[in-house]
Amino acid sequence: MVCWQCTSEVFPDVLVPSPRQTFTALIELARTGELFTTAISTIVRAAAASVIAIVVGIGAGWAASSSSALSGVIAVIRGIGVGIPPVVVAVLAMLWWGADGRVAVAVAALVLFPVVASAAQSAFVHAPRELIDMGKAFNLPRFTVFRTITTRLVSAEIGAASRVVASSSLRVVLMTEVIAVGSGIGARIAYSRSLLLTDEVFAWAVFAVGFALAIDRLLVNRPARRAKTNIGRNE
Repeated sequence: MVCWQCTSEVFPDVLVPSPRQTFTALIELARTGELFTTAISTIVRAAAASVIAIVVGIGAGWAASSSSALSGVIAVIRGIGVGIPPVVVAVLAMLWWGADGRVAVAVAALVLFPVVASAAQSAFVHAPRELIDMGKAFNLPRFTVFRTITTRLVSAEIGAASRVVASSSLRVVLMTEVIAVGSGIGARIAYSRSLLLTDEVFAWAVFAVGFALAIDRLLVNRPARRAKTNIGRNE
């Protein structure tokens, strides 16, 4: 904060607004209600992208673990999703759908589903087959074996990947909104930048960074610390 204040005193306000100007703009956005309505649009898109990436990733990982032929096909799809820069996907999606919120959801889901797919494939492949075979030996229905045994064996690895996806989706959605969407926090940042409203740009950025850090703390850092604590207790 001190560095920010010192920098703002060296450069003009149009380049680096002071913390006071930034938080004044942030309060004004909150007072008018624009902050919350705009944030809800971005958060809903990030949540939708996370759900799609997780569901598709788990399905792709399970399919890849159960068939070598499907594994090769899914590996190619996963490689394309990882290899193509999100900016290229955003531009193509904008050409297909226009400046629509679906663009942000599609880009984030495509970029992030390989994370879950890799984790799910690894979890299903390395799940102890002895326990699963034991359930089948007792003539348990397949759904019961999957629900009570398989899901517990793979939940930790898939859960960790899903939390990373949920945390990262907000960043990808914001990037896509800046480039190709007409609404949301990213779009407001691009609009304020075009009008040289730098205090609003910084205000939106401060809100986005703060929200992203809060999500990281809730979904990634806290579960990781809890897992380390549990391991220490078991030892």
